[in-house]
Amino acid sequence: MNDNDRHKILDEKQLNWSHDTVDNQEEIDRLNGLVKGLVDTYINNELKDEAAIAEVTLLAPVLNCELFRKLFKTFVSAFSDESTLLDVSMLKGLSCMVQGAPPGHLESDDLKKVLKALTKFLNGICKDSSWYIYSLTLAVSRILDTMADNHVKGLKDEDLCNLSLALKDLSKHPDPYVVFQAEYAIQALKFVPGDKTPLQAVLKGSGVLLGGILKLAIAVKGVDIEGIIDGLTKVHDGLSGAYDACMKGYEGVKELMASGEEFLSCLTKASSIVGSIAGQKYTCTRKSSIDFLSELYRNDDDWGKQATIKQWILSIINSLVNSDKGIVKAHAKLVLKILGNDNDTYKKTLYDTSMNNGKKSPQSYPLIIGLPPLASPSLLDLVQNTPDIEKDIRRLRKQRLKQLEQNTVATIYITQQARSTIMARDDALFPLMDKVKEFLEKKQKVFLLLGESGAGKSIFSQALELMLWEKYEKDRIIPLFINLPAIDKPEHNLIAKHLRKAEFSESQIREMKERRTFVLICDGYDESHQTQNLYMRNRLNEKGEFQAQMVISCRLEYIGKDYLDRFQPIDRNHVTGGNGSATQTEYQQAVIAPFTKEQVNDYIEKFVTKTRPVWQTSKYISVLNKIPNLLDLVKNPFLLTLSLEILPRLDHQDDFSRIQATRVALYDQFMEQWFERGKKRLAETEMGDQEKKAYERLTDDGFMQNGVNFLKGLARAIYKNQAGNPVVEYSHSRDCNTWKGAFFGHEDEKQLLLKASPIRRFGNHYQFIHRSMLEYGFARAVFEPLESKKALPSKPVTGRRGSSSSIYSFECQIEQENEVITTQPSAHDYPLSWKNFISEPSVINFLAEHVQQDPSFKQDLLEIVKLSKSNVDWRIAAANAITILVKAGIQFNGADLQGIRIPGADLSYGLFDSADLQNADLRKVNFRNVWMRGANLSKSQMSRARFGELPLLQIKSKVTVCMYAPDGNTFAVGTDGYKVCVFKTLNWDEKQTLIGHKNPISSIAYSPKSDVIASSSKDSIILVWDINSGICLHKLQSDNDVICNIKFSPNGNQIASESHGKKLQLWDVKLAECLFSFTGHTMTYSPNGGLIAFGSTDNSVQLWDVKDGKYTQCFTGHTKEVVTIAFSPDGNQIASGSNDKTVRFWDVGNTETKELLLASRHDRAVISLVYSINGAQVASSSFDNTVRLWDTKTRLCLLTLTGHSRPVKSIAYSPKEDQIASGSEDNTVRLWDTVSGSCLRTLTGHSGPVVSIMFSPGGSQIASGSSDKTVRLWDVEPGVGHYTSSGNISSGHISGSHRGSVNCVVYLPISSQIASGSDDGTIQVWNLETGGYSHTLVGHSDKVLGIACSPNGERIASCSLDETVRLWDVKTGECINTLRGLREAVHCIAFSPQKRLKRLDSTSPENPQCSSSSSGSPSSPGPVSPDTPNSPHPESSDSPNLPGPDSTGSPNLPDPDSSGYYWVAFGGTNKTIGEWDLKATDYEQFPVKHSQLIKALAYSSCGGMIATGSFDMSILLWDVGTKSCLRIFTGHHGVINSIAYSPDDKQLVTGSNDLTVRVWNVETGECIKILQHKKPVSSVAYSPKHLPKDAVIDLTKDSPENLPECLPRALQIATASSTTIQIWDSASGECQTEFQNYGSALDISWSETHKGDFLVTGGDDKLVRSWKLKKTQDSQHKIYLAWCSTPHELTFTSADIHETQGLSKLGIQLLRQQGATHITLKNTAKKVMQACSTISGFTCMVKKDILERPHETKGTLDRSQEAQGTPEESQKTKGILDRSQEVQSSTD
Repeated sequence: MNDNDRHKILDEKQLNWSHDTVDNQEEIDRLNGLVKGLVDTYINNELKDEAAIAEVTLLAPVLNCELFRKLFKTFVSAFSDESTLLDVSMLKGLSCMVQGAPPGHLESDDLKKVLKALTKFLNGICKDSSWYIYSLTLAVSRILDTMADNHVKGLKDEDLCNLSLALKDLSKHPDPYVVFQAEYAIQALKFVPGDKTPLQAVLKGSGVLLGGILKLAIAVKGVDIEGIIDGLTKVHDGLSGAYDACMKGYEGVKELMASGEEFLSCLTKASSIVGSIAGQKYTCTRKSSIDFLSELYRNDDDWGKQATIKQWILSIINSLVNSDKGIVKAHAKLVLKILGNDNDTYKKTLYDTSMNNGKKSPQSYPLIIGLPPLASPSLLDLVQNTPDIEKDIRRLRKQRLKQLEQNTVATIYITQQARSTIMARDDALFPLMDKVKEFLEKKQKVFLLLGESGAGKSIFSQALELMLWEKYEKDRIIPLFINLPAIDKPEHNLIAKHLRKAEFSESQIREMKERRTFVLICDGYDESHQTQNLYMRNRLNEKGEFQAQMVISCRLEYIGKDYLDRFQPIDRNHVTGGNGSATQTEYQQAVIAPFTKEQVNDYIEKFVTKTRPVWQTSKYISVLNKIPNLLDLVKNPFLLTLSLEILPRLDHQDDFSRIQATRVALYDQFMEQWFERGKKRLAETEMGDQEKKAYERLTDDGFMQNGVNFLKGLARAIYKNQAGNPVVEYSHSRDCNTWKGAFFGHEDEKQLLLKASPIRRFGNHYQFIHRSMLEYGFARAVFEPLESKKALPSKPVTGRRGSSSSIYSFECQIEQENEVITTQPSAHDYPLSWKNFISEPSVINFLAEHVQQDPSFKQDLLEIVKLSKSNVDWRIAAANAITILVKAGIQFNGADLQGIRIPGADLSYGLFDSADLQNADLRKVNFRNVWMRGANLSKSQMSRARFGELPLLQIKSKVTVCMYAPDGNTFAVGTDGYKVCVFKTLNWDEKQTLIGHKNPISSIAYSPKSDVIASSSKDSIILVWDINSGICLHKLQSDNDVICNIKFSPNGNQIASESHGKKLQLWDVKLAECLFSFTGHTMTYSPNGGLIAFGSTDNSVQLWDVKDGKYTQCFTGHTKEVVTIAFSPDGNQIASGSNDKTVRFWDVGNTETKELLLASRHDRAVISLVYSINGAQVASSSFDNTVRLWDTKTRLCLLTLTGHSRPVKSIAYSPKEDQIASGSEDNTVRLWDTVSGSCLRTLTGHSGPVVSIMFSPGGSQIASGSSDKTVRLWDVEPGVGHYTSSGNISSGHISGSHRGSVNCVVYLPISSQIASGSDDGTIQVWNLETGGYSHTLVGHSDKVLGIACSPNGERIASCSLDETVRLWDVKTGECINTLRGLREAVHCIAFSPQKRLKRLDSTSPENPQCSSSSSGSPSSPGPVSPDTPNSPHPESSDSPNLPGPDSTGSPNLPDPDSSGYYWVAFGGTNKTIGEWDLKATDYEQFPVKHSQLIKALAYSSCGGMIATGSFDMSILLWDVGTKSCLRIFTGHHGVINSIAYSPDDKQLVTGSNDLTVRVWNVETGECIKILQHKKPVSSVAYSPKHLPKDAVIDLTKDSPENLPECLPRALQIATASSTTIQIWDSASGECQTEFQNYGSALDISWSETHKGDFLVTGGDDKLVRSWKLKKTQDSQHKIYLAWCSTPHELTFTSADIHETQGLSKLGIQLLRQQGATHITLKNTAKKVMQACSTISGFTCMVKKDILERPHETKGTLDRSQEAQGTPEESQKTKGILDRSQEVQSSTD
C-alpha cells in the first residue's frame, strides 16, 4: 500500500503507528508472531465458527507463502470428502482466501482441485437449498475469476463440461440470485481457457468504471446494442487499458438478453455488483453506486414484478443511511427520500413495507462477505492472551550458556571426526559437527551418536547445545540438553518433564507445544537403561504433539543386534504387516572416531591455554610419547582429559618409559588427585566447629582413603539398589533412614566427603561427573571389597604382578580343590551376584584390567567359578567371573571345569582347548567364535546356547541357485543333481525333495504366496510344484532350448522364462500354456506385473504389455548385449547392465530415450544389479571384482566396493538397506556398509565359488550357495556394535588378533612377549604372561613379510611389501626410524646377534669372527666369484647411494658405547643383501646378487656370516666383513622359504617348496640330512640351548649379560609344512613328534624359558599360537596349546557333546559339522562293534594309502618341478609373491 492509500484510509494516529512500525524490527517480529499465532490457533482449534473464519481470512493478503498455503490447505481439506455436509462458512472463507491471495501464493493445481471438488458438491446438492447453491456458485465464480486472472490452463474438458452442465441447470433456478450467479459463472468459465478476465473481476475499479456500468444498465433496459457497446468501452477506459474489450465480451452481453430470465439475471448481476461497491470506503465510487441503484429502482418497466430486487435495492440504500457518515450518508438519504415520493401505488406500498420492517441490513446474498460480530474470545484474543514464554526461554538460555562456559571440558572442544559405521575406513571419516548441521538443515528426525565410553559424546552434545543457543536469536529453535538418566520414564512426555524441571509452567509448556520447535540433545540413552524408541514413544512431530528433531547419544557397547529399531523413526502412514516402515531418509547415525595424534596435540594446546597448568604443551606431548601405551589410550577424549590432569604429578619420574599406563591406572591417579584437591578446597573454606572436627577425623584416618571408600560404597549401593541407574534422587525427610542416607545425609562427615567427591548436584539429584566414574567405583568395590571380601575363602597369593594367562596357574588353583572349607560363603553380599554384568561391558573391562594387573584377583574369580560347582547361589557371580577372565585373555586350555555353573556367561572368543566341562551349566552361554577343540561337554546343560551361526546345509550336488520364500518359512536349493531341496527355516529340516528334471537345475522361483515353487532346467522343462505336498502341479514344455531363468509375475498367475537361445516366453500357470513369445533375454516384471522388460538382440531395453503382448517402449544406448535388468520398487525406473561395462537408467513412460552421460562405469562387463528396498540406490557387480553403488536420482556412482579377488556373481540388499552382501568366485561372502562402502565382514568357509546369495526376509541371516555342495547360513551382525571404534571386539576382549595371514613370528628375548607380522600391515606384540597384546605397531602400508628382534629385546625391525624397513621401540610401540627409498619389496630381515662399531673385516680385532668362515681356515673355499662353476650366476652390483632413514628426525637410539650398535640385514626383490647400521643415514649393499628375489636370511650366532635363500633355489653363505660370497649350497628344487643356523653355527637348515628340509654342514657345504614332507615347507627352526634346571630368571630385569650359562642339549629341528608341525632329531633325522596347527603355519619360532620349551606359530588362519613342549619318559614330546590369539571362527573339533541336555537340534547339527562327537549308544557291545568297524575301515584306508602313496608322491614332486619351470624360465620370473601364494602355487 502506498502513502496516498494510507492517507485515504488511516487517521493520523494510525498513520503515525504505521510509520513507527516500519522502522521497528522488534515490533514487526511481534506482529508476525501474532499473525502466525492467529493462523496456528485457527488450524489447531477444532471449532471453526463463522467468526473465526472471517477473522483469519482477513489476513490472507498479508500472509507469507508458507503460512498462506498452510491456511489454504485447511479450507481445501474441508471439501476433499464429498460425503460430508457442506459448510457454508468454510465455503465463504475459501472464497475470500482465493480472492485475497497475494501473487504467487496459489498454484494452478490448487484451483483445479478445488474447482473439481466444488463441482461434485454442485451436482450433488439439493436444488431446493438456495442458500447453499448460491454460496457454491459464488465460490465457483470467484475461483474462475482467479484462474482467469492468473491465466490458469489445463482443466480437462470432462471437468469443464461437468461444471458447465451444472451451471446451466442452475440458470433455470426459480431464485433470481442463484440464476444471476450461475449465469455469471457460465460467462466466467468461458474465460478460463484463454487469457480474458470476466466482468466480475473487472468491476474492482474506480469511479470511471461506474460510469460505464450506469450506461450499461440503461442500455440493458432499452436493449440498445449501441449503448451496451458504449458502456463496455467506458469500462475498458476505466481500467486504463488493462484488459481488451474483445468480441467475446460483447457476445456474452448479447446472450444475456436472450430471454426474460436472462435479462433478470443481468439486472441481478448489475445490482449485486453495484450494491457491493456501494459498501466500499471510496466516496466517489459509493455515490455513483447509489445513483445506479436509484436508476434501476425507477426504470422497472421490464422487471417491475420482481419485488425481491426492489427490496434488495431499498435495503442497500437504507443500510448506508443507518451505518454511514458524511457525504455518502447524506446522498443515500436524499436518494431514499426521492424513491419514497414515487407516485406509483405499487412502489409506494413496497417502499413503506420495506421501511417499516426496520432499518436492518439486507439479509440476502452479499457478493463480498462481511465480517459478522466476533465471538468471544476471538482468535486474536487467544493469541494475545497466550502465556509469555520468550522471557523464560531467554532465562534458560542465559543459564545454560553460563553453565557451559564454566565447564572447562565443554569449552575446550575441538572438531571431532566420525564415520557412518564402526567398520568404515579411515578415509571415510567426516567432521561430526558438519554432519549434524546438515541433519538439522534437512529437517530430518533422528540422529544417533555412537561412541565408546569416554569417546566424547557428552562433550559434543554440549558443544552442539552451545552453538544452537548462540544461534537462537536468528532461528528461534529451542535446544534442550536432556540428561536421560535424570528423567523418570523418558519414553513418556519427555519434553514436558524436562521443561518442568527447568521451571516452566503448564500453560507455557502447552504454548511451546503448539508454537515452537525443539532440537532435543538426549545424552545417555545407555545410562537410562532404555530399550524403547524415544522418538516414537513420545509421538514427536505428530499432529498436536511437540515438534522436534532428536540427537541422541549411546555407547557402542550397549547396543546390540537390531539396534536400529530403538532409534529409527517409523512412518505410521505406511504400515506393512502391522508395523510402520522405517524411513531411513529421516535417520542418520555417526560413530565418533578416536582422536588422531594431531587432534590430541590440538586438544593439549587448547587445554594449556584455557587451564594454564604447570606443564607446557611441549612437555605434555613429549611425555605422552614416552610412556608406553599412553598415546593409544589418550585417543579417547575423556582419558586424555584425565591424563592431562594427572601427568604433572609424575614430574619426579626419571624414566617415563618405565611407567605402565592402563585405563585403571589413569582412573586411580585421577581419583587420588581429585580427593587431594577436594581436601585442599575444604581446608580453605570456612567451617563450623563440628565440621572442623569431622574434617580432622577424616584427615587423621587418611582423607583420600576415606574418599575412595565413600566412592566405592556409593557405587556399590547404586548397583545394588538402583541396578546401576546413575542418578540418585535424595529427599532428607523421606530418605534419611534408607541406604541413601548413608551417603547424602546431613552428617558433617558425609557432607564433606560428598563435596570432595566427583559428584555433581542438580537440585535434589546427584550424579557422578561421568558414567565411567560410577563403573570404575563399582569395579574397584569388587576388586577391593569393603566387607564382601570376607565372603570368599582366603588363599595365599605369591605376588601382584606377572600373572600367567595360561591355565597352568589355574591348574595350581584346582589342585587345592580337596581342601576342606569350614564355612560356606554367602553369595548374596558379593557384588557380582547381583546381576548379570554382560550388559555392562565397561565394568567387565575395568575388572579384566585388574585381572591382568593382580594375580590375586584372578585367583578370587577362579575361586568363584569353583564355588559354583557346589553352591548354586554362586552361578550368577560365576558367570560374571568367567566372562571377566575370558575378556582379560585368560585361557582355559586343559582346565578342569567339571560341574561349573555359568548360565548366561559370555565366552565368546575364549580358548578352552581340551577343557573338561562335563556336567556344567552352560545355559544361554554365548559361544561365538569360541575355541573348544577337544573339550569335553558331555552331560552339560546347553539349552538356548548361542553360537553366532547356524549349521551349513550339506547338499549332495553342486548348488546352482538358492532362494528364501517371500514369507521366510521355507528355503529352496537347486542343484546340478537334477533336484530341488526345500528346507523349513524353523529348524532347517528338509521339507521336500522335488525330483522330476533330467538335467541340472538352472533357476527356481517362488510364487508371491510362497505356496508354489517353479523350477527350470537344461531339459527345456519348467515344473510347477506344490510346496506342502511336493506334487508337480504343471509341466511347461519349451522348444528344445535350455531354460536359464524363470520368474513369477507379482500376482502369481504367470511365469516368464528365458532361454539360452534368447527366447522369452510368458506362461499362464493354471492353463499351462504359452501366452506370448519374444526375442530377447534377461527379463524382469514390473512391480505391478503389468509390464515386462527385457534386453533385446539389438542391445536395447524393451517394454511389453503382459496383457496383450504388445510393445510399449524401447530404450537405446547400450553398445553391447544387455545382461541384467531390474525395475525400481515403484516401477517408474529401469536399470540395465551390459557387456559394454555400463549401468544405465531409464524412466518408464518417458518418450526421450536418448543415451545418458555416464560419469563412471565398471572396468569389465556387468554381471548383476539390484535395487535397494526404497529405490534410492542400485548395486551392480562385475567381472572387474567390484561392486558399485549408484544414486538412482543423479545416476552417479556413489561408491566402489573393492576387496574381492575374483568376479562377483551375486549381490543382495538387506531389508533394512544398511548393508549389502556380495558372493564371489573367490569363495567368500562380503558384507558391506551401504553408506561408507566399508567391508563389515568377510565370511569365509566355502571351498568353491559362491553362486547365489540372499538375505532372509527379516534381514537377520544371509544364505550363500556354492559349488562346493553347501549352503551356508550366516548370522548378520549389526553395522555397529560388534567392534569398538579402535577395531577391538566390543565385548572388551583384551586379547586381539590380526585381520590377515600371520607371515612371521619371533620371541622377544628376556621377556614373555612375542611379536607377529601380518598381511594386514600391522605388527602385534603379545604378552604371554597376561594373555593380551601390548602394542599394535602401525606404520607399514602393505603386508609385513618379516620381523626380527634385537638380542637385548628393546627393538623390533620389520620389512614389508611397501618397500620400507622400519625400526620400533618395544616398550612404547613407537616407530623410531624408517628406511625408505628401497624401490623394491623387502621379504626377509634379521638382527645381528652382537653389536659392532663398524662393518666387519678379517683384520678387525675388536669384532667377533666365526671360526668356520675365517679366511685362514683350510676348509674354507674362499670367496665365490661369478665365474665359480657351482655359482647360480650371481650378478655383480655396484652399491648405489640410496636414501637412508627418514630425514625428519634421527633414530631414537642409545648413545654409542664401546660395544657399538646392532645391525639389520635384509633382502628382497632386488636380489641382494642390504645391511643397515642403525645409527647411519644409509645402508650398505652387498655387491653380489642372487639371480632371483631373496626369500630367507639368517645371521650366524657369532654375527660373522649371513646365509640367504632365494627363488633361484640356491643358498648362499656370505662373509659379513668382506661382503663376499663364501659358499653356495645347491640341491633344492624349489623356492627356499626359510633358513636357520644351529646354536653352534655348525649346521644350517633350510625349508623349501620342493617338500624337503635339508640340513647342511656349514664348513663343507655338504647336505647331511633330507627330511621329507608331504607339502611345501614354509618355516624351520632349531631348538635353543638348555637353561640350567635351577635357573630363576626375572624376565623384566635380567639382561643377556646376566643370564646363566646355557647347557648343551640334543639338537632338534622344528619344521612347518602346511598345517603340520614336526619335531625332528637333527642327528638321526627321525621325526619325534607331529601335531596340527589348524591353519597353514607360515612361520615358527622356538624359545626356551624358565617354564619350559615353547613353539610359536603364525599362519594363514590369522592366528598366533604358543605350544608348550613337554618331553615324556620315552624322550618323545607331548604338545599342549598354551596360548592363542583371539580366534576368528567357531571351533568344536573333537569336542565331546554326548548326552548334553537342552542343546537344540540345530546346535547339535552345527557342532557335529564342526567335528564334535555326539555318541548316543549306551550298550557296551554296540560300542565295541563300532570300534572294531572303525579299526577295520582304518586298516583298509592305510593299505590303500600305502598302495597309492608312491604315485601320489611322484605326482606331487612332478607338479612342484613343473611349477618351477626351466632354469631359463625361472630367471625370467618377476613380481612379488607372498608366502600363502607360494604355497598355493606349489600345491596346485
